[in-house]
Amino acid sequence: MSGDLGRGATRAAVRLAQQVLALSLPGYVQPAGGTNAYTASKLTALGLLVPPRTGGIGGIAYGSAARSPLTPYLDALEDRWLADADADSPKLENCPDLLAHAITAAQALVTSLKGQPEFATSVD
Repeated sequence: MSGDLGRGATRAAVRLAQQVLALSLPGYVQPAGGTNAYTASKLTALGLLVPPRTGGIGGIAYGSAARSPLTPYLDALEDRWLADADADSPKLENCPDLLAHAITAAQALVTSLKGQPEFATSVD
């Protein structure tokens, strides 16, 4: 199922997670393989996406679903690095424009799982 973006992969990943949860093993469950953009919303709808200490889903391992939206920025970084013979190694933090786009893409995926972060507005 790796790389499958369809809802069928989500259903299979969620069913497996449900079966593992039914075993009542200690710790939390983190679905992997077949996870994609639909997984968080499906787990939420089923009431399975809960804090880890309560015995539910504690996270989702996104493989290609996370790599896909970041690939254009990583490819652009590599292109810049190859074009500059004097550059050391490619680092996103050395390309603020690419870094900003990559963070936005990654944040969209994390937000689908964890919601919008709440940031402190003042420093004590």
